[in-house]
Amino acid sequence: MQHEKKSTPNRMIKRKNRTRKQLIDAAVQLVLNKGYDKVMTDEITELADVGRRTFYNHFNNKRDCIKAAVVERYVDYAEELNQLLKITLGLKEEINADPALIITTMATGMFQRVVSDPLTEQLLLYPQILKEVVAENKLSYLISTVKRELILERCNPQLPIKSLESILYWGFVGLVVDSITRNTQKVDKLTWGRFVLQTLGIDQAEHEQLLEAAELIYT
Repeated sequence: MQHEKKSTPNRMIKRKNRTRKQLIDAAVQLVLNKGYDKVMTDEITELADVGRRTFYNHFNNKRDCIKAAVVERYVDYAEELNQLLKITLGLKEEINADPALIITTMATGMFQRVVSDPLTEQLLLYPQILKEVVAENKLSYLISTVKRELILERCNPQLPIKSLESILYWGFVGLVVDSITRNTQKVDKLTWGRFVLQTLGIDQAEHEQLLEAAELIYT
């Protein structure tokens, strides 16, 4: 009996997570097919086969649901790059590698994945949503790496870390929007890499070599 009592909350959590995923998957499918503006909450619940009350148990509104979907996708991209770095560099902890190469790989690799994501393209008219997603998680690994490497004095930025965060967040979103609009993703990926390195105070003489090395890691 005691075992059953312990397992019940686990089943409830699994069911809740499963329902949340159904809602997110439905929202993504609808946005990709119709565009963000034309998607209604009722359509999400109908496609996910859940009630409106259940939807609001998970999200405040359609915007929150779509935002959660983007968060999951971007987190997956960051984790993919993180694992790729570990495998390619043969390290258990990335801190043992050149911090500048790690930063360059994360910056350009994430840019490439984000601009190639069709959900990102559907949200071009809503940069605030993208900015919030980026601020919450997309650059979290990059920012945490930067903070860590500032201690190791590999970076030499001229601005405090809080100012750097804001510049990187908005700089990323702005370039993503422009890049997709102009269809210049390949060139802008390198532009973003150089911008990050320059912002962090990495010697300009190292930029091209770091960009080439990063390209070899994630391609």
